[in-house]
Amino acid sequence: MHTQTHHSPQLMRQPRRRGRHLLGWLCALMICAGPLSAAQSFSVQGAKTTLKDGVYRLDALLTFALPKKVLEALDNGVLLTFALDIDVRQPRRYLWDNSIASLEQRTTLQYFALTDQYLLRNLNSGHEASYSTLTSALHALGDIRGLPIIDAKLLDPDEH
Repeated sequence: MHTQTHHSPQLMRQPRRRGRHLLGWLCALMICAGPLSAAQSFSVQGAKTTLKDGVYRLDALLTFALPKKVLEALDNGVLLTFALDIDVRQPRRYLWDNSIASLEQRTTLQYFALTDQYLLRNLNSGHEASYSTLTSALHALGDIRGLPIIDAKLLDPDEH
């Protein structure tokens, strides 16, 4: 369902620019997983925001290269927890950036030797999915689509 909204002529001319500017605010996209963060075992391949139904949403592609010790721990039943921390900030010229919003998505990865399956569990939503390979589980973990970040009404269009 598409809802028509009316904006001032200035906003009508620059909808894409506002989305790009919001992406500039996503200045702290960070993945943490205990020893993972120290090992720099992930990379952000791409990230963009889109405005849909009045909410800015994040699409991102992250890739992971788990260190050998982390893989051994996972194979031995250790539950790994990944945290995706997103901060939306307004850059300021002479002061520290103004924090507009922050969001944390936590996901666990667990290996079950009996079924030879990897389970991803989103701790925020409760959604679970099983994968037959570690590669497919890590791909699913890093494929972020349509993650709601901030309601557009919370952003002042004249300032942001």
